[in-house]
Amino acid sequence: MSDYYSSNNDPSSVKEVAEAHGFCLVKGVFSGDEMIAIERDLAMAHAEFDGRLPDLHSVPSLQWLLYDERVRRLARALLGDTLVYYRETNLAYEKTPGALTKTPFDDYHCDARGTSATLFREPRSNHRIYPAYRFAIYFRNYRQYSGGLKVAPGSHLRAYKHDRYWSAEDAMREAPAVPMMIGDFTLDVPIQPMELHNVPSEPGDLVIFSLRCFHSAGALRFKGRPNLAVLPMVERSVRLWAAPVCSPTPPGSRNAIFFDFGAPSPEVDYYVKWRAHVGGADLDAGFSYRGAPPAGLVIRNDRIIMSLAQRVADAAENASGIDAPSARQDMQDLYALAQAHTEFAPEHALFDRAAFRTAAAQDPQGATIALARDILARRKAQFEAEERRLAAG
Repeated sequence: MSDYYSSNNDPSSVKEVAEAHGFCLVKGVFSGDEMIAIERDLAMAHAEFDGRLPDLHSVPSLQWLLYDERVRRLARALLGDTLVYYRETNLAYEKTPGALTKTPFDDYHCDARGTSATLFREPRSNHRIYPAYRFAIYFRNYRQYSGGLKVAPGSHLRAYKHDRYWSAEDAMREAPAVPMMIGDFTLDVPIQPMELHNVPSEPGDLVIFSLRCFHSAGALRFKGRPNLAVLPMVERSVRLWAAPVCSPTPPGSRNAIFFDFGAPSPEVDYYVKWRAHVGGADLDAGFSYRGAPPAGLVIRNDRIIMSLAQRVADAAENASGIDAPSARQDMQDLYALAQAHTEFAPEHALFDRAAFRTAAAQDPQGATIALARDILARRKAQFEAEERRLAAG
């Protein structure tokens, strides 16, 4: 459907499409030569970091993608002049097809989480545009082949429970099925009560979708029915004998780059804190997070702060451990990131910033250790509160 595409890279057009449908396919953003170079640098970074790739901002050879003006002007059109980068990236790479290629994450889901009441609940729809988008660069042709992104147009403005219900097997059993001719075969296809769309991206395109948009990976393309898109739950039953009725996946590995931008807003604040609570950052020797961002970009380091807090608290349990060079570096980094930390909503504060700054003026080391313990205690309290909420129904 051409309504979902933007081939002229016009920011106002991209904004109109993305806000109406929850996603936009922007055609031909990167040249063929650029795509070859980006995938080469992705392979080199994968080797350099031994497969444990940090976020995009910490990979020197790929960091430029965050600052590329073609990307930034689209992001600013969607989110405003101040962009928030919260280190949410996925640098998917396999030299040869492996687990990432053969078993893509095909759960039907949306990523947005967090409300003023709890970080763990999905945001309610109030027909407000969710202020965070994921930007995806795919290196394979998913216009002609299976394996690309599946989205549900308009799901970013619907009640979460509507689409979430249709990710369950029970919903599929209740859905009426109709016989469809696909190639030489007749399939009984359950009819879902929403439109689905397999995004026909090609190398060089930029795919943008809202964190509030329901989606899945590894979409199947049916032979002779290129516009037929069904729920992943249906596709799973088809995969057992997909060859006769589906287009194959493209040659090569399912390599891709994903990164997020958000606007300084309560919704983004809740999401960033939720991500920090459920999974910190993988801090290795190559992870660089000490550089200052350029003007117009706010970097949230919540996940790094959470990981550093755990390491500092663990080291403090051993009197001699806190004096180790690595522990001292962790404390210095935690101290610096906490001093610069900013939040966009008062709920679910990662730590008490005013109290930390007051204590740090008297005893920086003691204040940093206390900070680490405070962060972890607040995290524990969040999980305990969620357990109580679930138990109460």
